[in-house]
Amino acid sequence: MFFTMLCLWFWTVLYFNPRILALLWGQENILAKFALISFMLLDLFWYYALYYVVIIAFAYLKNTLISKILLNNNEILIKKPSVALLYTTYNDFQENAVLSCINQEYANFQVFILDDSKDADYKNRIDKFATQYKEKAIVIRREGRQYK
Repeated sequence: MFFTMLCLWFWTVLYFNPRILALLWGQENILAKFALISFMLLDLFWYYALYYVVIIAFAYLKNTLISKILLNNNEILIKKPSVALLYTTYNDFQENAVLSCINQEYANFQVFILDDSKDADYKNRIDKFATQYKEKAIVIRREGRQYK
């Protein structure tokens, strides 16, 4: 990015200033040369202008063209980080709530059902649900409710 910016700036300096550069090596007096050098300081304007233009162009390319290249059938080819979704329950299992966790658009996730239930009916419902969605749901139970 900076190489592109510097090349563009160098090109603008050489394109817009050839006569000014030629005058510096002429027979002009020192005051005229100082005025020419002062005028050439406007080249810093080109540098700053091109700096921002290149940053905007690279940001646009990054957000549009590169993302189009990486998209294949609406799936991003870059590996997404793994996400853990924790569903805590204590004798109050709601299947719709856990299904909302499982029906994610994000591809790389795992649902952990943290079950502290004492009621056997809830434990059976949770186990039945986990067997239906065993690729995405894992049940974790602790022996006692004591913190260690």
